[in-house]
Amino acid sequence: MVNYSASHGGAELFRLRFTNWYSPNPDFLGDGPTQINAMSQQYLQAHPGANLPFRAFGQWTRVGESRYGDHYLNIGAAPNPDSPNLAGWREELFHELAHHLTNAEDPPSDRMRDRIGPTEILAQRVMHELDFPARLGSSYASAGRNAFQAANSAAGLRDAAQRNAGHEQAFFQRLDTISHGSPASPDFHELQAASANGVEHNQTYVFSAQLPVGDLSQMQFHNGTVSFFPSAYSAPVGVPSGYGSAYAASSASWDTQGRFFQYGTPVNGNPHVREFDFADGSKVIASAHVPQLASSDLTKFQRGATVVGATVAGAMVGLVTGGPAGAVAGGVAGAGAGAGIASTYPYDRIWQGYTLDYYNKGETQPFYTQNMYAWDKNWTRVGELTQQKDAKLWPDYADSNPDSDWEWWKWKSGNAPLRT
Repeated sequence: MVNYSASHGGAELFRLRFTNWYSPNPDFLGDGPTQINAMSQQYLQAHPGANLPFRAFGQWTRVGESRYGDHYLNIGAAPNPDSPNLAGWREELFHELAHHLTNAEDPPSDRMRDRIGPTEILAQRVMHELDFPARLGSSYASAGRNAFQAANSAAGLRDAAQRNAGHEQAFFQRLDTISHGSPASPDFHELQAASANGVEHNQTYVFSAQLPVGDLSQMQFHNGTVSFFPSAYSAPVGVPSGYGSAYAASSASWDTQGRFFQYGTPVNGNPHVREFDFADGSKVIASAHVPQLASSDLTKFQRGATVVGATVAGAMVGLVTGGPAGAVAGGVAGAGAGAGIASTYPYDRIWQGYTLDYYNKGETQPFYTQNMYAWDKNWTRVGELTQQKDAKLWPDYADSNPDSDWEWWKWKSGNAPLRT
């Protein structure tokens, strides 16, 4: 199937995204939560079988139909490795992959009860080749097949909730976020660090463009230029594993220093403070500051010009109508009016600062501190954050790599509180 896709200009396997989108189960009988984020592991365990208010339906989406811009495949959370439902979940996964790689379709609606369809046939052949048990069915829309899939979906959801029992609320909130069409973090940090030592931390979402990338090549550089020191290099993407010590890493490019945060481990469960360790036992601790809406120099100039212009206009009108005293009063009134107009100009930038403290092995005081900030001019992202009034939910820019609209700069002035 992979060969077929490649030779016929089909979708590439590595571009496939996976989601766990749940929707209301039309066959549910009983009382249950109306929102996924109101569910609990206890509720799931109290409803045996497939009778649950929510179910994940297998689905695949072509480029142009996906909110991510790529193909994505939806499937329920996987059952535990020793679950008898794992084989059925795996078969559904292969079914959706067959859609993705071959463009094979399910039977038309008027033939679903008497045909199994090419996609299911392909999936079962793959299962057979890999010596995985596959359920043999005679029709795509049979009651037995639907019940089989519902049972797998319910078992997977129960097992996933049990696996994430230590951060139950964050788990169901993540499923709720996905099921309402919003992207969730690609690194699952809100599940890994939902709480630590009894301390709850604010969690963030990420922009849809913030998708993980692989370490495709290696290039030696030092502050953006080729380096002659093999102890100080990193690939342009992925884990910055080429630095042997904090001393060497402290002079890395700003992009690389951002990736020390991206691939670091949360400190005391706080996803906004992360530690990246080096081979010699040294480390860097990267701390994110609260993101802020900001204005470009052009917008600041326009605001200032509006206030000055309104002040002059008010003073001129006051001079004509009331002489020198009127000019003063008119100027004050014009300045106030101009300030009011200037305050309506929208923000057009996002700013987020980072502090990176570099430590030698065993030392408790950093030998070097670097400050830098992300500067984003993307109107779509500015608009998204403008609508999200709770700044605690804004993303950490270092969880992704710079694109054509945002970049890293050295932080020379200004301040913002650290995220908690």
